[in-house]
Amino acid sequence: MVKNPLLSLWLSAANAWAGGARSFWSSEARRQQNAILKAVTKPGAAKPAGAAKPKASKVKPGSKSSPGSAPKSSHKSSPKPRSKSGRRTSGR
Repeated sequence: MVKNPLLSLWLSAANAWAGGARSFWSSEARRQQNAILKAVTKPGAAKPAGAAKPKASKVKPGSKSSPGSAPKSSHKSSPKPRSKSGRRTSGR
């Protein structure tokens, strides 16, 4: 059988085109996967529909303490005296 140079050129061009198309679409798929991964893993991303909502804390209006904070002591310590340079002295 005799080689056909025209068929060889045509198949070579088709193979080059197919390789370029395959490269383009595989990189496009990779870009989309990375975009989805970034959107899902960033802080504040939407939670799944079945996720439980956090319960609202019951803080009375006008209350001075925020929920979860430690109660403040009613005893206030007097500040230590300062020298002229602004540094605290030993208080002796």
